[in-house]
Amino acid sequence: MVLGSLHGEMDRSDAYFSNQMPRTICLKPGYSLRYWRRHRLYPKRRRVFEMLGQKARQRLDGLPAYEDGAVRLADARSASSRLAASRAELPSW
Repeated sequence: MVLGSLHGEMDRSDAYFSNQMPRTICLKPGYSLRYWRRHRLYPKRRRVFEMLGQKARQRLDGLPAYEDGAVRLADARSASSRLAASRAELPSW
C-alpha cells in the first residue's frame, strides 16, 4: 500500500504522499527535484499513517477472517494433473 501511494497527482487526489511523478518509470531524484522546483510543485503535508489506515480498512473490511484451504507441494509442470487428483479430497464450496 505504501509503494502505491508514494507519488501521484496530488492536485487531483488526496491519496498520494508526495509530488506528482509518473507511475510507469523511476526518475532520478535530482531530476525530479529540479522538475518540481521549476514547476513549483511542492508537496503538501500529509497524515501518512491516517491515510494508510484508511487504505487498509478499505481493502480489508468485509474480508472473511479465515478460509479453509490446502497446500500442495508439486512440480509446476505436473501440477494440473495433481490438482485434478486432489480436488476429490477438497470440500465442495
